[in-house]
Amino acid sequence: LGGRVAVAAAHASRDLSRGAAVDHTAAAEEGEAMSTRGAESGEASASDRRRASSSSALTSTSRGGGAPPPGALVLPSGGGMSLKGSAATRDKPTVAALFATARLLGAMVNGPVHDERMFTSFRGTMATRVAGAQVYLERAVQQGHHADPRDARADGITPGVLSSLILKLLHDLEDVLLTAKLHEAFLAAIKIQDYRSRLYVLRLLLERVPTDRMLALRALVDALAKLAPPPPPPEESDLGGDRYGGGEHGMASS
Repeated sequence: LGGRVAVAAAHASRDLSRGAAVDHTAAAEEGEAMSTRGAESGEASASDRRRASSSSALTSTSRGGGAPPPGALVLPSGGGMSLKGSAATRDKPTVAALFATARLLGAMVNGPVHDERMFTSFRGTMATRVAGAQVYLERAVQQGHHADPRDARADGITPGVLSSLILKLLHDLEDVLLTAKLHEAFLAAIKIQDYRSRLYVLRLLLERVPTDRMLALRALVDALAKLAPPPPPPEESDLGGDRYGGGEHGMASS
């Protein structure tokens, strides 16, 4: 009897050991699975955080809050060039009047003006004449036609009055003509040393200027070019005559 009890006890102990081993293995496998799932979850969270950080950085950069590398020229995105609706709406009549004024000035002059001062103050004694010219041009814009130089002169509108009106219209703009958003980019572009690169970047920036403002700028530049004095004639040294002994004789003898 004692032998049978000992054998039974031995079998029971062996079964308990096997069960404990199985339980230990299962626990180990479950722990490993939980660790794997935790690592995957941690990697997913880290990936999500990286994506969120990248998205936030891109958004911040597009809004002007990003920090570009030192010395980098950051071109504002094309989508950000439009002004706020209220500002753009308020400026449109002024920009249209500026375009009409500059166009009329360009049609009235073909060289420097000597009989009156140009681009003087639009205040003081000029205020009444400038106001009359503005009403005349705004009426022409509303009627959809360009002002005629002869009719304008008949109404007492002179190039000097128009130049003062241009100053007033530029002053009345809520945003600067080429937009404040492009201001820093233009300043950086003109500092580019290489001519071709500078020209390329300036063209990119000008393409981002709203169309009506660009038309007004073109008309203004054309008028200023007509008002500018002609360049002085080149000197003989610039033509290279002295280099060959002077004039045609020197060139022929060489």
